[in-house]
Amino acid sequence: MSSADLHGDHIFVRDGHLAGIIDWGDALCGDPYYDLPALFFGTFGGSKSLLRAFLDAYGWSVGSESGGLSFARRAMTMTLLHEFNPLGHAMPPLEDVTTLDELAEMLWRL
Repeated sequence: MSSADLHGDHIFVRDGHLAGIIDWGDALCGDPYYDLPALFFGTFGGSKSLLRAFLDAYGWSVGSESGGLSFARRAMTMTLLHEFNPLGHAMPPLEDVTTLDELAEMLWRL
């Protein structure tokens, strides 16, 4: 299950623990990577340390993706496919980026 719309306005935390999630109108069955762009760029403000803490707490092993795709590449794919614009105002300067792989590494490499 993927929400597609996980961000700080829809996630409630009490005493450091998840207390609730609202607004399931965009929920769908799909790749769990689809939730990462909204979480990373929206809720975590692009903080790689927060993303790493989330992935560790979730038990998400970044080094064991199926199909041979790197974490950064799969996360970038979902960023491009996302129904909303997860980058929002977080788009980095792109002057030196010449390929999507370079952009994936810049945004998602942990």
